[in-house]
Amino acid sequence: MSRFAKVKQENTQDLGELDARYRLGQADEVEYEIKSKKGLTERLVRQISKRKSEPKWMLEMRLSALKRFEEMPIPKWGGDIGAIKFDEIHYYLRPKMKEVKSWDEVPKEVKATFEKIGVPQAEREYLAGVKSQFDSEVIYGSLKKALAKKGVVFLSMDEGLKQYPDIVKKYFGTVVPLGDNKLAALNTAVWSGGSFVYVPKGVEVDLPLQAYFRINSENAGQFERTLIVVEEGAKVHYVEGCFLAGTMIETGGGRKVIESITKKDKVLTHLGRLRKVNYLQSREYSGGLYRIKYWGDSTEELVLTEEHPILAVRRVLKNERNGSWKRDWLKPGEINVGDYLTIPVDRETRIREIVGFKVKTWSGKNKGYIEVVRDVPCTPEFFRLVGYYLAEGSISSGSYLNFSFSKYEREYIEDVKRLMKKVFGQEKSHESVHKKNNGISVVFSSVELCQIFENFGKKSYLKQIPEWMVHESEDKQRELLVGWYRGDGNYYRKRHSSGLKEVFRINTTSEKLVRQLRTVLLRLGVVSYINARERGDEGRRMMYTLGVSGEWMVKFGEMVGVEVRMKVNDKKRATKFGFDGDYMYVPVRQIRCEQVRRKRVYNFGVDRDESYVAGGVAVHNCSAPAYTSGSLHAAVVEIVVKAGARCQYTTVQNWYKNVFNLVTKRAWVGEGGEMRWIDGNLGCIAENQKLITPDGVVKIEQIKVGQKVLSYDERKERLVFRRVLAKRNSGRQRVYDVSIGARKIRVTRNHPFYSYRYDSTRPKKLGRYELGFVRADELSKAIVPRTSLDYGKEYGLKKPKLRTEFWSGNQHKNGLRVVREQKSRLKIGDRTTGKLMWLFGYWLGDGDMSIKYGVNEKVVRWAKLGFSCPKDNRARERLMGIMSEVVEASPTERKDGVHVSWSSKELVELFVTNGFVGKAIDRRVPGWVWSLPEEQRVAFVSGYIDADGTVKEGRIDIKSVNKTLLEDVASLLVTLGITSRLFTEFSESREVIIQGYKTVAHGSYRLSFEIDGRFERYIAGVLVDKIKQVSPKVKEQKRLVGRSGIKLGGDVEIARVKFEDVGKELPTWDIEVEGTGNFICEGFIVHNSRLTMKYPACILAGKGAKGETLSIAWAGEGQHQDAGAKMIHLAPKTSSRIISKSISKDGGRASYRGMVQMSKGASGAKSKVVCDALILDDKSRSDTYPVNRIWENEVSLEHEATVSKVGEEQLFYLMSRGISEHEAEAMIVNGFLEPVMKEIPFEYAIEMNRLVNLEMEGSVG
Repeated sequence: MSRFAKVKQENTQDLGELDARYRLGQADEVEYEIKSKKGLTERLVRQISKRKSEPKWMLEMRLSALKRFEEMPIPKWGGDIGAIKFDEIHYYLRPKMKEVKSWDEVPKEVKATFEKIGVPQAEREYLAGVKSQFDSEVIYGSLKKALAKKGVVFLSMDEGLKQYPDIVKKYFGTVVPLGDNKLAALNTAVWSGGSFVYVPKGVEVDLPLQAYFRINSENAGQFERTLIVVEEGAKVHYVEGCFLAGTMIETGGGRKVIESITKKDKVLTHLGRLRKVNYLQSREYSGGLYRIKYWGDSTEELVLTEEHPILAVRRVLKNERNGSWKRDWLKPGEINVGDYLTIPVDRETRIREIVGFKVKTWSGKNKGYIEVVRDVPCTPEFFRLVGYYLAEGSISSGSYLNFSFSKYEREYIEDVKRLMKKVFGQEKSHESVHKKNNGISVVFSSVELCQIFENFGKKSYLKQIPEWMVHESEDKQRELLVGWYRGDGNYYRKRHSSGLKEVFRINTTSEKLVRQLRTVLLRLGVVSYINARERGDEGRRMMYTLGVSGEWMVKFGEMVGVEVRMKVNDKKRATKFGFDGDYMYVPVRQIRCEQVRRKRVYNFGVDRDESYVAGGVAVHNCSAPAYTSGSLHAAVVEIVVKAGARCQYTTVQNWYKNVFNLVTKRAWVGEGGEMRWIDGNLGCIAENQKLITPDGVVKIEQIKVGQKVLSYDERKERLVFRRVLAKRNSGRQRVYDVSIGARKIRVTRNHPFYSYRYDSTRPKKLGRYELGFVRADELSKAIVPRTSLDYGKEYGLKKPKLRTEFWSGNQHKNGLRVVREQKSRLKIGDRTTGKLMWLFGYWLGDGDMSIKYGVNEKVVRWAKLGFSCPKDNRARERLMGIMSEVVEASPTERKDGVHVSWSSKELVELFVTNGFVGKAIDRRVPGWVWSLPEEQRVAFVSGYIDADGTVKEGRIDIKSVNKTLLEDVASLLVTLGITSRLFTEFSESREVIIQGYKTVAHGSYRLSFEIDGRFERYIAGVLVDKIKQVSPKVKEQKRLVGRSGIKLGGDVEIARVKFEDVGKELPTWDIEVEGTGNFICEGFIVHNSRLTMKYPACILAGKGAKGETLSIAWAGEGQHQDAGAKMIHLAPKTSSRIISKSISKDGGRASYRGMVQMSKGASGAKSKVVCDALILDDKSRSDTYPVNRIWENEVSLEHEATVSKVGEEQLFYLMSRGISEHEAEAMIVNGFLEPVMKEIPFEYAIEMNRLVNLEMEGSVG
């Protein structure tokens, strides 16, 4: 419906007609000359090569690539592609038709396909040639003779290999090596089709060469290979057209374990209805496995993989229940404790008047027992009778139907008799009295009744109701609950010290029944919870309780005839659960995540709704919206541009939704130029992670562009400081811990760490080991600093106030203002020194303080600082010497000789105001200590070693009851290049003896690290002697890279790492560092994020060079589209232009990320950047992340960016002239795109407009 008044329209066309001619989701019927079996084998690879009559070297390359494909892991950059079924793909398809030279020769079915993907018949008038990939084989092509005479080659890749084998051999696989990534290896092994373009030196191709691609066969792979070689001075434009087993699933036939789900099942979806299962999935999974528990069902634990979406609601206020419920599909890592999961209300309703039960009856000697159907009236009375049976019913000997009550429940006894007569006409019954337990059983003698009630379970733990009862009318279900409650329910009402506590409870030993009745209650608008109690030690079965509390008690009380007031304890009743009629909202109680390897997991598809209820809550199909089951497009594009040459590459692709479009595109440009297309984001660092600057330690989110950070120069093999060129906030992302002992950093799983790789396929002579950067989740060993550059500066101490002001009074007058000034007894300066830092460190381990406050707690009357340091202690002499230089006060020795103290309020305040405070169990290292010069950090740690440290077997151990304090010290050691390990000796409380005194230790932890000679200057002489006795030589093997013979520089070493999923999403950050491209963070060498690495890049290295990027990004529902470019000007008079247009609709998100750099020496350089965004609704968003770096004075840079919405005034103006709202929006969008449309060839502009119109209609994914 329009947002404006209805307008009379004439001669308007429904774009649905266009959609009917443009079905991208349907495959055309095509006969195949060759269609390989599913799956990839060496035999298939050899067959592909043989059928194509390839040279031997290509077969060898294919086989090498196949081996790499089998060895390499699935890439984890970008979206999750774990759902690709590589064994279900046809890797070679050849349509039954020959290559033709003109459009008229193209078969009708192929014309139909190309018409759908937008190849216009008029292309012959505008295009130099067409090479169309139809299931990897070239079907149609034309090439102008004039260009052919110039030597321009535009062939299928197969023909290119046959006719120009030397050129192909020279460049094939040089830009994108076969081992670049798993998908590139797959393409190299099975490539078929694609284009070969060769432009000789000095030749200009004015008209664009074009290729359209489409996968026509379901479960087919398209693996075209494109190689473009542009010789010196030439020009060309190329256009390219899960859950673990045992998880319970809610089905129409009851709960089933996920591994037993079949395509015959119907499952409950998030919309509260039953839908068919349309496909099944089972795979081995390695990665994060989440375990989520929620309030409302103590028996359930949701166990699922990290990518599986759950229908959830964010908590708005920490201590209050949400007032509104905005549902969203969230991955487990995006959910926090307190957020709400959703339990959909099963709204399927099927009302019956009569229900038939099969019973066996005697039919004489000849026939014996026969099966007949007894019809029973499906009435509220029957439902209440069933409720009584579920609670109190039993069957004896197959002939006696029993209902057991207390003798005080005469009303219920008579009700059962009355119901039995009305429903079944059964009047006769017998009452059996049980004096021991004051019970009465009502017995009905009837084999037929027993057979009917057997449908509801013969034993208590097998009690259940048929699924048709779950979907009956509310009036009947209400009576079912009345009968059940009267038998097994109770109204708990008891006053406690905290107030009156009330709850309805119904108990049963049947797990199935308690869940069915919870479903029924939700249908009736009553929220309930499930608890379970183990009774194994009593020799009894598990007891399940269905509870109703809070505001839901009022409605339930009305149902069962118990009056419940709206308020309790003078407050309105409330629970932690939410309900809106369609969903029950249950808060998350606990989230745990663990890393698993090769676990069998299960998933399935659901017709239309694409969701189901697992573990009691609504979840989505496992595949992300951008990737569903279907075909695989794994192409490789290699471009080689020689010096002075120019290549423009434009992509207009039209894939339907179930295609995995995973392409590796890369170009090499001579004379230092470079342009890259790499799918993937090299990761981010979580907030609060610390970097080292010359002035001290700074958290990554506080780093400023222009600051210098500690980095590692790989070429010179030494630590250096380098400038930060760029920084950005990358939003909340899933983070992981990478650690070496207590050296720990928190990053996204794809962030690169300095390490090395081993390539077994490379010849040994060339070296199989290579230093480089490895993703966090693929990292086994890291190269880390083993020392540090000196940084930081002395800390300005906070000194105690010597002037005290307070109010007092005497017998003569009150309200006297008293001012008292003291002379300082401190002998220290205003900044920290090595000796003072040793004293602070020693106090952390062996110090204490006593403070006595006045009436005003802000005023200290008396204080003393003490140390547990006997006269024979190794640090005694140093302690006494330093204290004499710090304060003018005499020490006081305790009688037992194990403690010495100094009475000085000023001294204590010095410690307190600078962050040294608290008892041994809760002390911390003040944050400013990390930014001290190296000598003072060493002195500080040395003081702590003297207090609590020991030397043993080449290591220093520090023990403490304070684990957090040891973690602080470990972090401080990292700034010195020292790796430590933290051990738990015991964590429970126990009695210990310290210096002859019995006390209680609340845990013991040990920090252990290798001896470092820098500590010798400050630690006690006794320890120095021990160090000299056991000090090991530097372990050379820590600097050797495998068996390569590569030896690292003295500043770094190799250590084994641990990778862990912390199950959190945190704000993340990226920075880019000048020169080295890496930085030291939390003691690890990590690479730049290379903010624009996944976008086209031009390095303009020659005088007068030009670079240009035009891009359009359309972000629809569930999509995040990035567009941008990187232009680096190195030479004079270079010029570049970036035009980026983005459109967001239906909740989509579009981003522009780009960088323009004018380097020193690029005088006269010019650049213009235009990034415009159009947002079509309030659900969508657009982001712009530009970076401009200007290092040269005489340059010109223009940058403009706009973000706009479709205006109400624009729409009203157009609609008032008889144009529909949709057409009006489309006109505005086309006008917005006009600047780019004018830049691309006319035929493609027409096709682009067509695609935009279809996107506006929502018919194209």
